[in-house]
Amino acid sequence: MPLFDRKLRHSPGRYIFQCLCAAFTVFIALFVIDATTKTTIIAVIGASSFIVFTAPNSYAARKRGIVGGYAIGILVGVAGSLLDNNFFGGSFWNVDTSIIIGAVAVAISIFLMVILDCEHPPAAGLSLAFLLNTWDWHDVLYIMIIAGFLALVKHFLGSHLKDLV
Repeated sequence: MPLFDRKLRHSPGRYIFQCLCAAFTVFIALFVIDATTKTTIIAVIGASSFIVFTAPNSYAARKRGIVGGYAIGILVGVAGSLLDNNFFGGSFWNVDTSIIIGAVAVAISIFLMVILDCEHPPAAGLSLAFLLNTWDWHDVLYIMIIAGFLALVKHFLGSHLKDLV
């Protein structure tokens, strides 16, 4: 069993280029969002960067999926967070309501992404991040800007990106 991917030998520059593109995108995300307090949201951006720059031809790397998936993840997460904070915010059968609402929010995000043809797996986790972490409306704006930026980078570099996985 080889230690390295066999494709690496034929085009090491491609691997380096695409990983540097991912690093640049994540750098922009870290620069825009306070990474010390928004670690879960940053992790979602990192996962999206992995998909876009290592499997750019995959269904999950489509621009529609990135932007639409993030919009759905945010909307469901914000709605769940507001619901939990304003109506529940306690426990139900000795289970923290944010855990219950978080699980339901992920399911709703997945459902909406699938029926609206906006599948982007990391964005489903974003709905959970909004429920389990503090957030403000600037976070919503920043995340959508970063999702748009990621889709824009994918658009302009699309013909130069190849599947590495």
